[in-house]
Amino acid sequence: MSDRDSLAFPPPPKAPPPERVPPKKQTWLSRVIALVMVVVTIGVFALMASIALPLLQVGAALDWKLPALPTEWPQPRTAYPREFKTRTFPPDFDQLYPDVSEAYREAMQVAYDYNELHHPSKAVLYDYLLSDEGGSHLPDAAQWTVETIAADWNNNALETAHDYHERSYSLAAIYTALTSDAHRFTPEEAQWALDALVRERELQ
Repeated sequence: MSDRDSLAFPPPPKAPPPERVPPKKQTWLSRVIALVMVVVTIGVFALMASIALPLLQVGAALDWKLPALPTEWPQPRTAYPREFKTRTFPPDFDQLYPDVSEAYREAMQVAYDYNELHHPSKAVLYDYLLSDEGGSHLPDAAQWTVETIAADWNNNALETAHDYHERSYSLAAIYTALTSDAHRFTPEEAQWALDALVRERELQ
């Protein structure tokens, strides 16, 4: 035996095979819990369906079904034609307000023409008077005008409602349009217009 053979290391021992862990058996308690969860889930969905179905039936009976609405409500018509600028004027205005300033008189002229042509709400008319197209009137002149002008805001809402009714909008959709940012009629004015529209339909 050589010196090299005497210094050789013995081979490493083999690692034992891994122990197999038997799968855990599902106990009767876990099975009961899983069954209860399934039953509860089915019960919740059944309860939601029983509540939703009567609401849908009531909504259909009350004309709550909305048509496919546009992504944007039609904006009020902008500037009236220039040839209409001196077309009409409130009757007896000079007799009723002889000392009014020229700025207020011009604001009333613009508001009167715009109201006759477009039937806006009070809020829309006020903003129009402040706009460049409406003459860029001062806020105090615009406020005085919308408070003084002999406009029937309820009737203006009804005229706007007619436009939507001719396009087959439901009553709920018409109400939404009247109170939207495009028209800004008050809830009371919008409801008055819908009531008047229903009465007109009943008389037809």
